[in-house]
Amino acid sequence: MAGRFSSRLRATAAAAAALAAAGTLSTTLWAQTPAGAPIKIGVLTALSGAYVPFGQPLFDGVRLAVEEVNAQGGVEINGVKHPVQIVERDTRSDVNTAVTGVTALVRDSGVKFVIGPATGIETSAAQEITQRAKVIHMTAASNLQGVLTKENTAPGGNRRHLFMTQAAADTRERATVKASLRFFGNPKLHAVIISNDSNGDFIGKKVVEAIEQTGAKLALPTVLYEPGTTDYSSYLTKIKAAKADHLHVWWLPTDGINILQQARQLEAAQSYFVFGLEPVDVTQRLGTSADRVLISCSPICRSITTTPESKDFWERYTKLLGPNQKFGAAAGGAAWYYEATRMLLKAMQDARSTEDTEKIATALADVKMKGPLGTVGFNERHIFVHGYDFCLFTAGTAKCEHVAAP
Repeated sequence: MAGRFSSRLRATAAAAAALAAAGTLSTTLWAQTPAGAPIKIGVLTALSGAYVPFGQPLFDGVRLAVEEVNAQGGVEINGVKHPVQIVERDTRSDVNTAVTGVTALVRDSGVKFVIGPATGIETSAAQEITQRAKVIHMTAASNLQGVLTKENTAPGGNRRHLFMTQAAADTRERATVKASLRFFGNPKLHAVIISNDSNGDFIGKKVVEAIEQTGAKLALPTVLYEPGTTDYSSYLTKIKAAKADHLHVWWLPTDGINILQQARQLEAAQSYFVFGLEPVDVTQRLGTSADRVLISCSPICRSITTTPESKDFWERYTKLLGPNQKFGAAAGGAAWYYEATRMLLKAMQDARSTEDTEKIATALADVKMKGPLGTVGFNERHIFVHGYDFCLFTAGTAKCEHVAAP
């Protein structure tokens, strides 16, 4: 992967001719609509190294959106159709390489739009470079919720061109706690188990705040397990002894499925919520013991889809990857970047510009779009507002629904 510093042009005259032959694009329309200069979108993501499970869905989501628009001859702005070109840079899951990559995108390739990286540690350094250059920068990195404010994203603000493409933690955690209360009849005593790391500390506090805002109480302080743990019995025994009604399991899906299985074996609580799992994984691992279990996908479920738009997205994503590809636990994140790309291109149309990033940023902040995430848009802090899929398991059978943002 180390040499993946290539530019990829997704639309060609040959592709257009092939589409025309298939009856999906009129050759007359192609001839009549002038072709403009390519719109270059820089994709900065981990295509090698430890962060690939997050970085690859990012790239896939952008690629899916770009290939769709290029199949229609490009994005039409001011009567001119512009093909969209992806200029990718592999961060190799390394902060220094991410800085080198974003510098090359902005300085050498002259891109005005950057999507990624997927992780906060890579994004922290990259966004300093993009914002000084007034480059529109979009990423789902959750640490941006501590960076973006109403003031610094306003015209003249030093984060004017920065957009976070997933829901803020407090919005997400409120949604999951409200869903737990709704599905399980307002359990009064709650417990939270989460990894003992910086993300766990941040998310754990948000979960506790969301629980306390409902008037419910904690049976015991947040239980922090050490990263790398495989036997959670000592942690779960404490939770059982505290007589918790409901257990919230956060935030790593690979840990969450193991915690859930062991918690059910120990009967650590009366009901359970686990973040970021796929329904099929729960069914395969727990079988009929998956009972009084609520999960949320991250952000939408693949194995049981909840809306026509979500079903269509997964079918097209599967086709993009081919029959031999397997989806990872974070594959749903591709939807964030698919929507981000579509919204960026729509903002260019609304701003009637491919160059003026101030006008495009203004338009992007106002774009609303319906798709696999439901209806999405940005709040006044440039943070995505969207819903999540939830699945309730009863005796091993899942019933799923899409819940809009609170």
